[in-house]
Amino acid sequence: WIVDSGATDHMTYRASDLVEKSLPRQSCIINANGESYPVKVAGTVNFSNHISLPNTVLVPSLSNKLIFVAQATKQLNCVALMYPNFCLFQDIFTKEIIGCGTKRGGLYYMEDLNSSIVNNVGKASDNKGEIRVWHERMGHPSFYYMKQALPKLFAGVDLSKLTCDTCIVAKSPHVPFPTHLNKINTPFGLIHTDVWGPSSLSSLVGHQWFVTCIDDCTLVTWLYFLKHINEVFDIFKTFHSTIRTQFDFSICILRLDNGGEYVNNQFRHFLIPMGLYMRPLVLTHLNRTVLPNGRINIS
Repeated sequence: WIVDSGATDHMTYRASDLVEKSLPRQSCIINANGESYPVKVAGTVNFSNHISLPNTVLVPSLSNKLIFVAQATKQLNCVALMYPNFCLFQDIFTKEIIGCGTKRGGLYYMEDLNSSIVNNVGKASDNKGEIRVWHERMGHPSFYYMKQALPKLFAGVDLSKLTCDTCIVAKSPHVPFPTHLNKINTPFGLIHTDVWGPSSLSSLVGHQWFVTCIDDCTLVTWLYFLKHINEVFDIFKTFHSTIRTQFDFSICILRLDNGGEYVNNQFRHFLIPMGLYMRPLVLTHLNRTVLPNGRINIS
């Protein structure tokens, strides 16, 4: 069976494929060359107890069997996924793979159309290409957790030999300058601050943002939650007062991005009289550690 997007119906040249035969809706079909082929009868093709294709026509003059994609996706309530070397039919509601095919000579040949095909896929334990497809479709999760969810797919597969270049690159932050050359030896001599938000989910009290204040010397981090981004200035004043009263230190340099919540007249008029300098740079790799905890607390 060839998966075809240009056909008008499912077609077969073998009469034995059809059950529940009936009169066809049309007496002939016309191919791409303009040739007319007679249609003998219509019927249903059963691939399994649960998978069948009704309205399939018998055309003895054909040399291949055709599955009309648009009609099949409607009848089987599925989606057709076309990849460079193979194709899949997936049930819309259960997400079960009910059909798979391979690409040969520019055409997709349906190898199997069966509701139990998931078990067959699981037996192909050495098919790393299939694992990679699911890895990408599931949003690049850990192969270890994928194995817990799809044990049959990973049967006999060595996890240590599975790699994903996209995951490696995405999880490898680049530090542009050696940290030891920029290290501040005095507590609160340099503070990194940044704002994250808004969160798609609010906390029970309505928080959607948070501000991080990280001491460059000790890497101690303060985390403040906000309901609105315009609360950043008041939060910083609270943090500044805390450092002066509780630790008897003064902040010398404030390192931040060029966001409007920091670069404004209100912030400038507060910092300049105290001789506190701003530098437009943020150590985002430090925030990578704080971000998951901040998201969890907001949620």
